[in-house]
Amino acid sequence: MSGCNVLHLCCLQLNVASLSVCVIDDCHFQNVPLVRVTAKKLQLEHYLRSDPDGAAVVVLAAEYFNRTISHWEPLLEEWGWVGLKEWKWTGLRSGVG
Repeated sequence: MSGCNVLHLCCLQLNVASLSVCVIDDCHFQNVPLVRVTAKKLQLEHYLRSDPDGAAVVVLAAEYFNRTISHWEPLLEEWGWVGLKEWKWTGLRSGVG
């Protein structure tokens, strides 16, 4: 064996232009949407160091489906959020209580 190739990661990143999740009511075999949550410009970073930290940026929006007029209505207007997070590893604990 001539050597060992090692991959060292220092940062994990996730960039998503748009992500949408829709909850659908399938009662009586009528697939009717209930609510839709959309995340735009999603950026997540997590730095892998001895003192790991990270950051997140996202624009959130939510809508509900108005069955009376068969149209999406706003539940949460577009709302931008920026956050910084520091994670502390406390180790695993054995036992309960």
